[in-house]
Amino acid sequence: MLGALCQDGILRFINIHTCKLLFDLGEVGNKVNNMTVSPNGRYVNTVNEDGSISVCCLQALSAEINKVTPFFIFMIGFIT
Repeated sequence: MLGALCQDGILRFINIHTCKLLFDLGEVGNKVNNMTVSPNGRYVNTVNEDGSISVCCLQALSAEINKVTPFFIFMIGFIT
């Protein structure tokens, strides 16, 4: 996972293997000004434009994204 604080003030997390966006933090109206990652890599702290501070658990955010969605198996038979 790669975290990038972009010029638009949104902190984006990207899967480095698939190059797909996993999730983002911040919004256009309340940009992220600064971010730090905890020494163990589990938490990210953000300081936003309005002065608010957020502490997010990366493991919880990525677990929500990586939930297995239910799938269905259909058996199709051919009549000959």
